[in-house]
Amino acid sequence: MIEIKMITTGVDIPGYKVVELLGFVQGITVREHFLVAHTDTAKVEFCVHTRAHAFDAMVAQAVELGANAIIGVRYENCIIMESYTEIIAYGTAVLVESTSEKRV
Repeated sequence: MIEIKMITTGVDIPGYKVVELLGFVQGITVREHFLVAHTDTAKVEFCVHTRAHAFDAMVAQAVELGANAIIGVRYENCIIMESYTEIIAYGTAVLVESTSEKRV
């Protein structure tokens, strides 16, 4: 599993160096609009769960590639056929190693 601290919108992780680029990873989820209730709280909950599903799928794909970190993470969304919302979480799966020296 990839620790949440090893997932970033940046291109580097302080204290670590990228030793291998494993490739582009993405998680996609599509939800129907009618599932959204008319309250603001329900709309926020809908968005949070939809993004979390896309995020989890992206992380799972990175783990399958053998990554221990994901850099350059972004989210995109679009409307499909006026009744569906597509959310995409994407980034670059990488292998990183610590740059700090271990003390004995």
